Amino acid sequence: MIKSIYKTKVINNKIFLFAAVILFFFTACRKETTIHGVVYDYYTLKPIKESLEVELLGGYFNIDIDKVNTNENGEFFFETRRNVSRVRTTNEYCTPGTYDSSNFAYVNTGESNEVKLYVGQKAQFFITIKNTNPYDKYDFIEITGKNGMGGDYFSRYGNNLDTSFSMDGIANTTNIFDYNVIKNGTKTTSRIYFFVNLDNTSTAQINY
Repeated sequence: MIKSIYKTKVINNKIFLFAAVILFFFTACRKETTIHGVVYDYYTLKPIKESLEVELLGGYFNIDIDKVNTNENGEFFFETRRNVSRVRTTNEYCTPGTYDSSNFAYVNTGESNEVKLYVGQKAQFFITIKNTNPYDKYDFIEITGKNGMGGDYFSRYGNNLDTSFSMDGIANTTNIFDYNVIKNGTKTTSRIYFFVNLDNTSTAQINY
């Protein structure tokens, strides 16, 4: 019985060693893959100066096999002998609409790849709200974003509302927000368009 268990362990070790040697052989013999890329702002088409993370996906399960950060010119570089499939940005930057495929690019194993990635940069902006024509304490305003940012929402009751608050928007492009107002039981819906700067200083005003 003991001899049989020992024999099984020896066989398993030999199989593991053989598989490791084969894997090493194919990895060592595989031609090197190089990837040079640049991450651009989706709207200005200029390289993003701020450092952001890019990951390389590959392997048999298309998993994350490496990560790098872009330099001040928006560039990134990978070198590997592993099987690769694509690169993508991982930072919490928002992209146009609910989903935009331009923040990743497919790459070829064993080749020299040049890729371009595009993302919409996130920026904060401020909204000033003032109830300039109050009716009663049940006056109501509700604001929602339309650029697929998600989670941005504001609502308030009151006849003397005069406040400011910040929300997330997409920089270097026109942002769209809808707002509903209820006064004296009557609901009206309006939409505002305004350009959001990357420096987090943009302001929009709503008087209702």
